[in-house]
Amino acid sequence: GGAAAAAAADDTPVDFVHKKLKKMNTDMYYRQHKFNLLAEESEGYAKLLSFFVVGISEGGTVGKDGEDDDGEVSSSKEARKYVRELIGAFDLDPNRVLDLALDALEWELNEIILS
Repeated sequence: GGAAAAAAADDTPVDFVHKKLKKMNTDMYYRQHKFNLLAEESEGYAKLLSFFVVGISEGGTVGKDGEDDDGEVSSSKEARKYVRELIGAFDLDPNRVLDLALDALEWELNEIILS
């Protein structure tokens, strides 16, 4: 009787440790910890928004140094490439980039409708 009770008592801490390890691994590898992303990489998000507004409104691009460029976006491929470069250079969150792109498109649609 005593050996079975001791074995059951030993299983409980092992199970507890396994559950804790699973929870730690899940937290470490699968949960995203997000912060105020606009405050962390404000330069990258500022360049991205400038590109969206200038690119949508005027058909221009924003140069790598942040200055406006009078050139035209010749293809959506170039626009995607530039956005990917900004994401990589400033380590921007792709989900937040998509959210800002949709916000810029919504703003442009409202401008068209109201004018």
